[in-house]
Amino acid sequence: TKFYMLGLKFLTISRKLLDSLNLRTVARPLLEEFQEQTGEMVFLSVLSGGKVVYLDKLQTPGHLVLATEVGYSLPPHACTSGKTLMAWRSQKEVMDIYPTEVLPPHRKNTVMTRTMLLKELEEIRAQGYCIGTEQYFQGIRGVAAPILIDGQSVASVCMAGPISYMTMDRVNKKIVPLLMKTVSTISTLLGQDNVQELLS
Repeated sequence: TKFYMLGLKFLTISRKLLDSLNLRTVARPLLEEFQEQTGEMVFLSVLSGGKVVYLDKLQTPGHLVLATEVGYSLPPHACTSGKTLMAWRSQKEVMDIYPTEVLPPHRKNTVMTRTMLLKELEEIRAQGYCIGTEQYFQGIRGVAAPILIDGQSVASVCMAGPISYMTMDRVNKKIVPLLMKTVSTISTLLGQDNVQELLS
């Protein structure tokens, strides 16, 4: 179908960006700046094969370490990066990832049904970012926003840390504005003419 082909096109785009321009190289300086301003873990992720896959991870020495490395994958419905990536994809693509109504359980805060997931994705898209608490990792809160090309998500940037540090007040007042500035700048860099040639 048209939506399925669109999903395949943007999966191809994300691979082209990684292979030809090296998304990590483009994003890394901005991720480092974001991480230095906040002191928490930062992840760069893509949606591939129905999973969230980490392309890059920045860790603050001496802070909490999650057992996640580059190449690590997560179920998209159970993490802020995954929900962010799906929120800017077609409903058909989301339903292809989750063909059944009941979703695999992980923690008590993990969304349980596809209907609930689709509703949450609409809210994330309207808000522009996703905040999640203990969805996959116990004691961890994350906030993620999309890197967009022509309105479609090609990657996401997520910051995660202990709930004690990642208070909702700090997330909303400090982290979200810095995150949105970071993804906006990366999206602009990836949307320049030399990148647009890859999309044709």
